[in-house]
Amino acid sequence: DDARRRLLDLPSAVEYAYINVGTSWDPWPGCGTKGLPHEIKNGHNNVGGGLPYDPSVFCIYVEPLTRVNAALHERGLITNSSMLIHAAVGPTKGLAPFYEYAGVSGVASSLSAISDEILRKEVKAGGKGPFSSGARGQSFTTVVTLKDVLDIIPDRVRILQMKTDMQGFDVSALASGGEDVRRIDEIYHECYGDGEAVEYEGAPIDNTFREAKALLEPMGFEAGLSRNHDCNWRRRGVTRVEGRRYLGSFP
Repeated sequence: DDARRRLLDLPSAVEYAYINVGTSWDPWPGCGTKGLPHEIKNGHNNVGGGLPYDPSVFCIYVEPLTRVNAALHERGLITNSSMLIHAAVGPTKGLAPFYEYAGVSGVASSLSAISDEILRKEVKAGGKGPFSSGARGQSFTTVVTLKDVLDIIPDRVRILQMKTDMQGFDVSALASGGEDVRRIDEIYHECYGDGEAVEYEGAPIDNTFREAKALLEPMGFEAGLSRNHDCNWRRRGVTRVEGRRYLGSFP
């Protein structure tokens, strides 16, 4: 019931929420802030994810990397219409090893161990980031479940879309939401399609379209057109809200 969802005291004007797990430098979408008439110019892969200020929309970001959290604040992307949770999302809550390697933008990270295949690719590509090419680092991070995140959102708020970018842990994170995943209208996440090389190791559930389908279809979701590299889903019978932004498309 709504009484158990009291951790996030949202203004009464808030009707809709977006969730982004693994925001990196540019969260999608970027919620605008009161007092700024212009849009925040940010978005995932330059798709124009910035939203103008709208008191009915709230964005929830979950990002485990400390330096990325600091950068989001410094760039003004954490506003009075968004919140940032400094944690990773995984199958169980607690502390867990967290891995970071030299991606193109220097922010590639995961609860999954980085495979030797990724290391070879980074060295071959001359990876440019805050580390030397192919460098890997390990720290510990706080881990929450997706159910923990969903529990802080009042039932009256409609969750339009959740986007995840978790390098091999997306499907495992979805599973940690249990039946409460049904509260989300649409889901857009990284995944492997048939024949794609699996580059991350250690997730309890393979991060594939097939595993996502086995998890989500019984909960009433249908697959969209994205089925490799990224996958997208929506609950059957859900209609997109006019004027709102979404990633992915459907047949």
